[in-house]
Amino acid sequence: DWIKTNAMGSGPYMLGDRQSGEYLVAVANKDYWGDAKPYYSEVMFRVVPDAQTRMLLLESGEAQIGFLTPNEYSVLQNSPNAKVFSVPSQQDVAVLRWKPDVAPFDDPKIREAVIKAIPYERLVTEVCRGFCTPVQNLVGVNTPGYVADAEFTTDIEAAKALVAESKYAGNVPSFEVPVVNGSTNMAAGVIIQDALREIGLDMQIKPLTQNAFDDVAWGKRDLKVSIHSMGPWWNDFMYWAYWMYRTDSATNHIQYSNATLDKNVLEALLIPQEDEADYMVLQEEVLDILNGEHLAAPLFQVNWNAAVASNICNVNKFPWGTIAFSWLRPCT
Repeated sequence: DWIKTNAMGSGPYMLGDRQSGEYLVAVANKDYWGDAKPYYSEVMFRVVPDAQTRMLLLESGEAQIGFLTPNEYSVLQNSPNAKVFSVPSQQDVAVLRWKPDVAPFDDPKIREAVIKAIPYERLVTEVCRGFCTPVQNLVGVNTPGYVADAEFTTDIEAAKALVAESKYAGNVPSFEVPVVNGSTNMAAGVIIQDALREIGLDMQIKPLTQNAFDDVAWGKRDLKVSIHSMGPWWNDFMYWAYWMYRTDSATNHIQYSNATLDKNVLEALLIPQEDEADYMVLQEEVLDILNGEHLAAPLFQVNWNAAVASNICNVNKFPWGTIAFSWLRPCT
């Protein structure tokens, strides 16, 4: 109970006045030990559920920092009163993944056809409005080991040919993709559904409430096909693979299992950072499994996005995408 209304730490700001569901005030810690002493005496966090309202508060100058959706970012990037920071979030690759022993994905040619049919550029421009990053591998663009793989390039004719060569030619079973209603994943699903229809595949989108989706994905881990971005803490592919594909991982919603992958992702956790060569051997083996068996399509890399008032500087102090409030200063 204590932690619900108190904070324990040694950072540049301390917990001040707050009203649950409305606002929280962080007060500068005058005794902060770090190099960057807080410039602003207070930072107020306001709860504003509607993204358009948050955008209007930024445009009017009533708010200085906001986290919005691509629609609002696309408006604010042209505003004289705000600027938008958008950088690839570390190893946060959004993927379409499937259980390889469930029809029609039990045929490798269907798996490869889906990868070839996905309109990657359209996802970046229409779903993200440009506020995500094109990626051609399951490894993130700024993550060690990234190499663009031409396999993840849209080629509808090649996709059609693969379907024709598959054991399901002329009669591909339909499949279902559960998503949270109104989510970014649902928007991506609609575009993918349209593209797959062109090669003769029937992908059914099943909109669910957040609670219903959490029950089937996190509670039961019972998705046959999944659109997912993990939001990992570290810029580390093997950490991502550990959570996305290790047999007993809570984030492995499709219950994929591979003994070599399980062994490698655990061994990678124990390798010191200076032993990069040993680490990369394990990573390449895991990539050979995931990419070689056509187990997922990287849709785009999620970006860390933030809208900030034009008179606030030092927001992008750290390249991995976070706001360190002690570094914030007025622009001169």
